[in-house]
Amino acid sequence: MSTLHRSRKEWQLPDPQSTLTDDQLDAMVREIQSQTTGSVGVGMMLGHIRGQGVQIKNGRERVWKSLRRVDPVGTAHRWNRVLHRREYRVAGKKLIFLTFLHISSLCF
Repeated sequence: MSTLHRSRKEWQLPDPQSTLTDDQLDAMVREIQSQTTGSVGVGMMLGHIRGQGVQIKNGRERVWKSLRRVDPVGTAHRWNRVLHRREYRVAGKKLIFLTFLHISSLCF
């Protein structure tokens, strides 16, 4: 237990992280989605929620689950747009630089 937690317990201060229920979080996510245009991901949604002064325990995970409940189609659409990167295997550390240099010189 950290000093901060011990002091909070000693002084009987409340936990600063809110205890929002999943239904309250879903309502908050719906409201934010109605105010924004386009697709809102987990990071942006968490930023909007924190901007309203609400701290959530396990925030990223709970917001992700809430987004999946509220907007399953939008979540699937965002996951469909994930960029798949090439995987390079080279014998030495510096050869990867030469590989990229060669590929970039072919493009021009």
